[in-house]
Amino acid sequence: MTLKVLSKFARRPERRDEVVVIDLSTPITRAVHLRRKGDRLTLVNCCSQKAPPPEETRSPKELAKHFKWLRHSLGTKIRETVIVIGMEDSMLRNVESPLKDRGEMRHALRVNARQFLKEDMPDSVFDCFIPPVKNGEGASSPKAGKPSNVLVGIGKQGLPARLNHAAKLAGFHLVQIVPAQVGLANAALLARGKMSEDEALVLLHFGANTSTVSFLSNGKLTLTRAIGIGGAHLSKGLAEAHNVSVEDEKSRISAIQDKVQSVLEPVATEVRAAIDYFDHLEGKPVMSGYVTGELAQSSLIIETLKGLEIPCQRLDPTGFLSMEVSAENVAAAGNPLNVDLDADLPQLNVAVGAAVGWLNPEAIEINLLVDEIEAAELRRKDPVRWTARLGAGVALVLLAWTGWLFLQSVLATTHLRRAQADWKSLEKSHHEALAIFKKVGEIDHTLNPLQHHATNRFLWTLPLDALQLVMSDEIQVVGLKIEQTLAQVDAIKASKTVRAQPAQTKEQILMTITAKNFADNQAEDKFIERITSLPYFKNNLRKKEPVLLKNRLLRQVDPLDPTKVFTLFTIECVYPERVLGHE
Repeated sequence: MTLKVLSKFARRPERRDEVVVIDLSTPITRAVHLRRKGDRLTLVNCCSQKAPPPEETRSPKELAKHFKWLRHSLGTKIRETVIVIGMEDSMLRNVESPLKDRGEMRHALRVNARQFLKEDMPDSVFDCFIPPVKNGEGASSPKAGKPSNVLVGIGKQGLPARLNHAAKLAGFHLVQIVPAQVGLANAALLARGKMSEDEALVLLHFGANTSTVSFLSNGKLTLTRAIGIGGAHLSKGLAEAHNVSVEDEKSRISAIQDKVQSVLEPVATEVRAAIDYFDHLEGKPVMSGYVTGELAQSSLIIETLKGLEIPCQRLDPTGFLSMEVSAENVAAAGNPLNVDLDADLPQLNVAVGAAVGWLNPEAIEINLLVDEIEAAELRRKDPVRWTARLGAGVALVLLAWTGWLFLQSVLATTHLRRAQADWKSLEKSHHEALAIFKKVGEIDHTLNPLQHHATNRFLWTLPLDALQLVMSDEIQVVGLKIEQTLAQVDAIKASKTVRAQPAQTKEQILMTITAKNFADNQAEDKFIERITSLPYFKNNLRKKEPVLLKNRLLRQVDPLDPTKVFTLFTIECVYPERVLGHE
């Protein structure tokens, strides 16, 4: 069985392509965020935490704390959530009933459970899955009155409301409550693909206190049975089985296998009896199957079950599940348990199968929340409730309109008084504005010279920064002097032959560098060439003879290091003359 393409989901527009599943069926709660991409499921993220004690699960607030931690660890904004419950809180039965509507079947179970289940169940909630009957063309063809094998899910009354309340407190929108067997069946069908008519699968699930054995035939869950031996009881026996005091390694392994076989023998007996009953009932031999649960992680247990004539293998979801999550993401999610993603992935089968029941309209679907959903829908469509809401809405609109009119009247009166006061102050404000405008002109007149001064400053940092880019190991600068010479030029009055010119201030900048040359004279020439070619000096020094070699002394011994000799030379970097304030 594969997930159908988008057209299959068009009939259920309320269902999104993403869902969060919380599996409460084992001692370790596992939460997964799954996304449907085309015809495959993608695991976006997952986390796990030890399940709260049973006494805490009775309180919605304590459950909500547990759910909030899971949602924070997943880091998802998806609210649609499916919760998986164990067989301690639910059960599945197969009944023969004339084919009828699903809602009618639920109503019949609530009214007269004994007729179908051979016992009264007053404190229970019901849902059912009616397999579609295919006609000759492969389409669904319901035939009223013909008996059909109906899968009935039964849950404890009050549990759906408690889980729904806790999910709302945690920020989730609960859409389904699914028994663990249904999730396992959907996962097995997804892994197996299309089953032939004469093929049957056995599904063994180790729960916390109860194990279950189910059978798939023709893509339907045709028989289910609960075994009153769970993982908690088996784990204690398996732990004792490993504590054998045999020195020889071969004998020790054989002793462990014998003890593990004796621990699993009661479960294997029940499973073999269920297989024999199914073979007698359906006439189909069971040749293969899957085992899931905490104990299914052990290869020794799988091999022991096979040795006890139980056809089973570990259900590997990697064949139908794409991975978007990584081991680093799982570790970063703050899991209190040391989660090995590859080892823990088979434990997500039940959760993945539950997600398939929500995302795929053709999967096996049992929803024990259906009574809560139907009750909420009836409350939403109640005409008395809608009439009361409509009346309250009209009253609120009238009240708001009256308040709005009163507010507009108050605002208009206040605006009128404010306008009268503003009108009286306009003349005074006018004179104040003229005085301010005059002061602004005076400030502008003062700021202009200051602005000229700011723009004409010589920035000493730029030549120093540029100089460090031309340094080399052979040249050592021992002296640097920057001189700024200002010359005042008087104003020239206009005459017949000369145009009037204002007074000017001319600036001349000269940078003198004294350096030691530990190499030959070519090093000095290269030093001067690097200065003249550097963009800063090239753009800011004068164009003609920008760098002058003023003097060069004879080579002498370096007093700091007698092993070295140097030549002391001086160069001048000449900036062009400029007129301040007139550039």
